[in-house]
Amino acid sequence: MSRDSELSRREMAVVGALLGVQAFLLWLKIDAPFTEPAAYGRSCVNATIARNFFEQGMRFLYPQLDYGPLPGYAALEFPLIPYLAAMVYAVTGVHEWVGRAIPAVFGLGTSLVMWKIASEDTRSDVARIAAVLMVVLSPTFTFFSRVFQSDSAMIFFSALTLLLLLRAQRTPASGSFMAACVSCAVAMLLKPSSLVLMPAFASVLVFRGSPNLRRVVVLGVSTLVPVAAFYLFARAVNTYPETVGIDAVVARATFARMLQFNYDLQIAKDIFQSATPLGIVMMAVGLWFAVRRLETWYMPLWAGGAIVLDLVFNEALSHHEYYQIIWVPLAAMCAAQVVDAVAQGSAFRGGLRTIAVAVAVVLLAGSAALTWRFLALRFQFPPASAARVTVAAFVEAQTPPDALVGVEDIDLLYYAHRRGWPYGTDTAEPISKAQITTAQDKGIAFLAVQDESRLSTEARRYLDESGVLVAHADSHAIWRLNGK
Repeated sequence: MSRDSELSRREMAVVGALLGVQAFLLWLKIDAPFTEPAAYGRSCVNATIARNFFEQGMRFLYPQLDYGPLPGYAALEFPLIPYLAAMVYAVTGVHEWVGRAIPAVFGLGTSLVMWKIASEDTRSDVARIAAVLMVVLSPTFTFFSRVFQSDSAMIFFSALTLLLLLRAQRTPASGSFMAACVSCAVAMLLKPSSLVLMPAFASVLVFRGSPNLRRVVVLGVSTLVPVAAFYLFARAVNTYPETVGIDAVVARATFARMLQFNYDLQIAKDIFQSATPLGIVMMAVGLWFAVRRLETWYMPLWAGGAIVLDLVFNEALSHHEYYQIIWVPLAAMCAAQVVDAVAQGSAFRGGLRTIAVAVAVVLLAGSAALTWRFLALRFQFPPASAARVTVAAFVEAQTPPDALVGVEDIDLLYYAHRRGWPYGTDTAEPISKAQITTAQDKGIAFLAVQDESRLSTEARRYLDESGVLVAHADSHAIWRLNGK
């Protein structure tokens, strides 16, 4: 057996082991309810859409929430993930593990794509292994690859686009480029925020091989036209205008929070948790290598896109954590560059190389400990989160099947199998009379409260005067409203 063959088998074995670790982390508590504090809102939105596809009909362009009476369309974003889940429901029935397994597959796929991207620019098998390791090490990416959201799929298709473009520029065939156009369109349909990566993709077509401006134009048109068409259609059919996220970005991007130290510190913390300490160092060194070669300028441009994402989308939507997984592929690419330079002896020679390796080992150990600690905390559902399913069962048992019910959050509607309106907020403020009357205006006949102590004095007085308490258990209560 040749040495090259032995190295290849070793690389395959190590990558396989890393994918096994990632699969294990993704499979932990795969059947847990969608009530994680960091993700239950979006998870239950997608779970509701998937269940309604399965029960009401597989009409891809007409996703439905459980808000108000049927039909109620909520074109929040391109519903690929809920639709795939609904297809699986036809075989397995409705289960939480289905909604978690589909994003997990895209999470595993991202590791494989980063492995292949590393092979485009590096010669060392250790460098390619390092790229996979950075994805597996990311606690934020692992966590959001096992919740019912489309973020891991967006990262997968974004990374796949980059890989296909890199291959397209070293072959005269157009198959890889056409596949890249499709992959890019899917990524940006899933999350329009990934538009920030277009300069990185375009740089591959300009700086790798022979510049091809025609392909830049084709890539842009084939991506932006479907995205614009879908979101114009979404605006037309959407029953709930406040749920179109792209409008929220435009309306709320005031950029005021960027000047607040605590806000910037929170973003920095989330990037640290997403990329890990080792990844932060690898990005700093790897970007220094990348900017010196036009062929690898897609890496600093990817970093620039991630910064724009933090400045604009985080400012508008205040979603710090899962927007930071965009840094994970960059950390993987940079790690491959740095490790390859060390392995080939082109950087960190002699004693400096020994010091660099020792620092990397320490950072690796610290990053692994951070990943396990982060995930261990996230997998421990707070009692209040676990109790939400019990509260939903209480609501289901105490309200008529066809009644519109007001609840604090959408997960209670999902697990109660009821339609209605969420009246709660993301804050710890008491539930106000205004929240209740606003829900009444939308037609609710019953109001469910998970914890009576959260009712303001005015809200409690209003419920006693204009409603009838029909059920009470522990701190949960349900009122039938008599109208305003």
